[in-house]
Parts: sequence; structure tokens; C-alpha cells
Amino acid sequence: MQSELDKELESLAAFEDELLNIWLEIANADGGKFYPVDLIANAVIKRSIALIAGFCTLIRAKNFICAAPLVRLHLDSLLRFSAIWLVKDCHGLANDIWDGKQVRKLKDKKGERMTDQYLVDCLAKESPWIKSVYEATSGYIHLSKAHIYNAHKPNSESETWQITIGKEDEFIPDDIRIEGCQAMKAITEKLIWYLNGWQQTKNGTHKL
Repeated sequence: MQSELDKELESLAAFEDELLNIWLEIANADGGKFYPVDLIANAVIKRSIALIAGFCTLIRAKNFICAAPLVRLHLDSLLRFSAIWLVKDCHGLANDIWDGKQVRKLKDKKGERMTDQYLVDCLAKESPWIKSVYEATSGYIHLSKAHIYNAHKPNSESETWQITIGKEDEFIPDDIRIEGCQAMKAITEKLIWYLNGWQQTKNGTHKL
């Protein structure tokens, strides 16, 4: 019988075809014309497919310490692509990103610097879960208590600690891995929503 974790991984991997189809729709929109935002959309789709594939591989290999930061990287794509809807000139922002400028140093149409925290706060207004995912996964980017918890486990009976060293998870239960899968899925679904929004904007049926 297929486990719940396997079902989550299978469901997550299935987004690859959907992302590829969205890219085809974006590429063909407005008679196939190409705009600066298309470059960003292409990069986001490519990065998303790669991160999802890597995440699934690492989860199956019981390497949650490496898999968890990929959730944060996936969220990073969502944060920056969502910034396109916050500026006066979306193609200008796309060109700035192409030129290597850091989004956190650029300002939106309100004059606010688009730092990660600002973008998180903006997105959280419609998707509150983004804050908790951002905070939880950011702990895996820098050495933090998350890594300590993954390597140590208290023994309540003897008041001692178990320690693990190795490439595979020893103290990570499946429900944590499942939560990681669900976070990746939620991020992907939100990204797809924005990608569809750009496709509709490009076709003239939706406004930024």
C-alpha cells in the first residue's frame, strides 16, 4: 500500500507537467511576442521544476536537512515573482533583475523597499501561511536550532540525549517530511496563480 508520504511526493512531482504547460501558454500569449517579464517567468518555472525534483529526491533519500532549504529557495521564487505586481513598471523590474540588481534594494510603487520581509508581509495578507513557512525554512539556511534538533533527541526516561551523525535522517518523523511536501505544493500553487496572471495580462485579459 502506498504511504501518505509517497502520495505527497507523487502529487508534488506531478506539478512538472503543469508548469511546462503554463510556460507554453505564456510563450504563445499575445501572438508569441516576448517581454522582459517572460524572462523572469521562464527562470521561475525552470527553477521550480529543478527545486521540486531535488526536494523529492532528497526526501526519498531521508536527507531532510538538505531538503528543507529547498522549500525556502522555492519560496524565494514566489516572493520575487510576486514583486512584479507591486511596481509601476513590471518590465523595468524584470530588466533590473536581469541586470543583476537585488530586489531587496528596489522600491515598489508605494516607495517601500522590497525586502524579503516586506514581500512576505504583502503576500501574507492573502496567504497567511507564508509567514510561518518563511520563518520555519529560514532556520535551515543558517546554522540554527533546527539543525541541533535534527541531530539530537532527548530521552525522557534516562534524562540523556541521543546523538546522530550521518547523511540520513534519524530523528525526523514522516509527518515532518509530509509538512515539507505540503509547503512545496502550496508555494507551487501560488506561483502557478501568479504565472497564470501574467499569461492573462500578456493576452490583455487581465491587468497587473
